[in-house]
Amino acid sequence: MDAANVNTTPALDEIDALLADEALESVIEDTAGADEIEEVVVADDAEDDLEALLADESDEAPAEEAAAEVEPEADPEVSDEELAAVSEAVELEEMRREAYEEQESKVEITEPIEAPAPSETESKSTPKTRAATTRVARNIADIDADNFVLDVSEVNETFDAEANKKNVLASRPSAKKVGEKFDNALGAIAAGKLPSVYTMIAIRLLNEKGEFTSKDLVSRIMSTEKAPGVCYGEGTARAQAAQMTQLLPVLKIATKDGNKLTRNPNSTLLMAIEKIEGAGDADEEAASEE
Repeated sequence: MDAANVNTTPALDEIDALLADEALESVIEDTAGADEIEEVVVADDAEDDLEALLADESDEAPAEEAAAEVEPEADPEVSDEELAAVSEAVELEEMRREAYEEQESKVEITEPIEAPAPSETESKSTPKTRAATTRVARNIADIDADNFVLDVSEVNETFDAEANKKNVLASRPSAKKVGEKFDNALGAIAAGKLPSVYTMIAIRLLNEKGEFTSKDLVSRIMSTEKAPGVCYGEGTARAQAAQMTQLLPVLKIATKDGNKLTRNPNSTLLMAIEKIEGAGDADEEAASEE
């Protein structure tokens, strides 16, 4: 019995050892298989990710190429001086174009239209207008000598119109403003027009009263409206009155005695002014009756 037991025990131990080895190998094989499966799965996943990444890159490449084709190249830097020059050139071109367009728009080719002949009724009812007056001469030396006759009492058989003209021109006041009014009075009256405003204020006062002092003329100028509700100031009135007291005697419109001016009834300029004003009044009356 003991011998059998002794012989059986080693056999059992060997069997247990063999079984243990087989179990270990099975575990190792199972583990290795699991690792291989995991590696395969990981490999498959990695391959899928790589393919997806490559696909995305292939899709983005044409888009980037297209974007590169569409996007313009960056403009080179331009200085402020160059921008100003370009802006000015554009503005000049626009102004030139607008000027050409405006000029073309004004040029219209139209056929002449004949005015209808006035009817007999119209010709009778419409008053004739006064002929256009001569322009005021820029240089009074160009005016005819007859216009320098300032007093009718001086004209006689021996009267020399040209010599008289020289004498009148020589009497021109040296004061600038008075000299300008001298030229204006002779030139305007010769052209059939009234002289300047201040000269006419003084002449009308002279015609009304026959005589006046410088104080009277100052008051008249200050009471005269230069615009509706606006009269001349005292400074202007005094300056103009002082000029008139020098001008009117030289033109022989008035005679001077101290501070008083008296109307000259022989003044040819006063006669001419009266005629000009009368013609103007006749035109106004004819226009009002129309």
